[in-house]
Amino acid sequence: MAVIVLTSADRHPQLLELWEQSVRASHHFLNDEQILKIRQQIIQHGYFDQVQLFHVEHQQQILGLMGILNKASNTVYCV
Repeated sequence: MAVIVLTSADRHPQLLELWEQSVRASHHFLNDEQILKIRQQIIQHGYFDQVQLFHVEHQQQILGLMGILNKASNTVYCV
């Protein structure tokens, strides 16, 4: 059964991988260089530390993520 879990910082690398997979599958208007630049900005600016992160987990595998800022969902990605 899948569950929604408040994400701890040690899971951020996994969320970043999921983010990149999702962007590559859905944002066809971005080229590889642009995706890598955005990825670097997420890391450099500590984006995941600035939002309240939740992830969907099933059998210890992360299937999706959601970031909440100012009581609004502003980030949703899934595999």
